[in-house]
Amino acid sequence: MMDEVYRENRASFAILVILWAVVIVAIIFLPDTIPAHWGFDSTEPNRWGSKFELIIVPALFTIICLACMGVTRVVKGETYGDGKSSELFMHRTTIGVSIFFLLLELGVLTLILINL
Repeated sequence: MMDEVYRENRASFAILVILWAVVIVAIIFLPDTIPAHWGFDSTEPNRWGSKFELIIVPALFTIICLACMGVTRVVKGETYGDGKSSELFMHRTTIGVSIFFLLLELGVLTLILINL
């Protein structure tokens, strides 16, 4: 059963693995204290925090991704409105959310590196 779940969601799993790998590498190489918050009207950080705060985004993404994969399993074989597959819609939604979180984390890491 897990093989089927993995096969159906391999793109999302791949993005999830890439996200965690990026964060783990960043945690290894970044100093203990990093910029953690920027003001709306400033490019200067207004709060510094632990490098382990970087784990928040991948952890949140993992929960959301697993929830989307669960919904995909529930709607398998269902259709909506115009007869299109709900399962296909959920696969595409999960991949879109995956890409969003990966880009979000890369953006945060870019801001951190700029302000070190």
